[in-house]
Amino acid sequence: MKKFIVLTGILLAGITASLQAQTPQEADTLFKTKKYTQALDAYKKLLKSKPKTDLYNFRSGLCAMELNEYDQAISFFLKTGDKFPLKNYYLGEIYFDSYRFDESLLALTTYLQTFNPEDTQITAAQRKLKQAELGAKFLKRVEDVVITDSLVVDKKDFLSKLPLSPDLGSLTQSRLTLRNGTVTDKVEYITQRGDRSCFSDTLRGQSDLFTAYKLLDKWAPAEKLTGINTPDNENYPFLMLDGVTLYFASDGEGSLGGYDIFVTRFNTTTNSWLAPENAGMPFNSPFNDYMMVIDEVRHTGWFASDRYQPAGKVAIYQFIPNMEKKIIRTENRDSLIRYARAQQITRTGFNKAIKTTEQANQTFKPTAISTIIINDTLSYSGTDQFRNPDARKSYLELGQLQADAETTKSQLDAARTKYALAADENIKKSVGETILALEHRLRELEPRLKELTLRWRNEEIKFLQNSLKSGK
Repeated sequence: MKKFIVLTGILLAGITASLQAQTPQEADTLFKTKKYTQALDAYKKLLKSKPKTDLYNFRSGLCAMELNEYDQAISFFLKTGDKFPLKNYYLGEIYFDSYRFDESLLALTTYLQTFNPEDTQITAAQRKLKQAELGAKFLKRVEDVVITDSLVVDKKDFLSKLPLSPDLGSLTQSRLTLRNGTVTDKVEYITQRGDRSCFSDTLRGQSDLFTAYKLLDKWAPAEKLTGINTPDNENYPFLMLDGVTLYFASDGEGSLGGYDIFVTRFNTTTNSWLAPENAGMPFNSPFNDYMMVIDEVRHTGWFASDRYQPAGKVAIYQFIPNMEKKIIRTENRDSLIRYARAQQITRTGFNKAIKTTEQANQTFKPTAISTIIINDTLSYSGTDQFRNPDARKSYLELGQLQADAETTKSQLDAARTKYALAADENIKKSVGETILALEHRLRELEPRLKELTLRWRNEEIKFLQNSLKSGK
């Protein structure tokens, strides 16, 4: 009886083992038919008996990479021998998308030193190497920006979600087909006065930037913006109220990955645009970063990016623009990467995940514009009703300073919270200096705010009284 039970157990174990066994041919078939989940399970089973087989480790890494299981992919690629030099190319890509740019540089350099001349990834690796060098440079100079909110929306109409004040002008979004058959956005910005346009359009099958001026009731012929357009694509223009500062996006050579946001200024002395500068991190990423809009009067801004988003979606980030650029100083790489990725959202909690796509149809609340009270019997509904240009200028300056004061207070509150939560002494020291600077800034603003509060109304009333006396 005992012998029968033992034999039965052996037979059952053999049957179970045969059912669970995976042949290399079966694993290869699953891999080649792109059934990556099943293929990964199959290769893992094969690796249990042969853990050092390069082919199994390499293909396990590829399967994990296709499934976005990047930590697993790294582990498998690191176990793969030099027989598969492409492992270093894929490691370079994964490290790059994870903001581990120094490791990406090492992996890509190794690949380019050992590649097979028949490899098809050489050109891509060379470009990625340049981007990794750029990424490593940007990661050392991440701007300390207070990001106050984010919203995930459909890319096809994301500009409609921006709460632009009429004072900023208008933005419209339509569709363009490029020479390779891909569809992109056509974006047009028109100034508040309606007398100037900056827009993207196709020329020889690529997206370029143009400008046009309105003369009386007709638009003059559009002109291509010289010194800005490249052999690649330029798009998403926004012109600041000063009329000389232009933000736009480009996927050209100076881009970190896909589209990056750039800024340039018009030199009125030479009548030409200055060389565009990459806006850096956190505004740009290894993914597509599309748009920068800044409202100086209300001291708020927005930029859009498809980083870590599903296809067809973008995240719009709302932030407080800095008066002067401030750089994050920390030895904590993980903390620095969170800032670079724009994962530090102050008003919705540190490290809180971006809002889900169910909120795609929502919009940010626009800033309300109050009635402008001149005296007990007279009020304006907008700044265009001012009779005295100096009074209007003083009123707008006051609004800008008030927004600056509110922003400084918000930054001060955020800095105090950040100081209380920081564990890194370098961060505490840097934030402490920021707190002192913000407190000093508020003290400087107070007398100017009081002066302008009295000035703009007195200037307008005096102008109106003089006009009444002169009969104008």
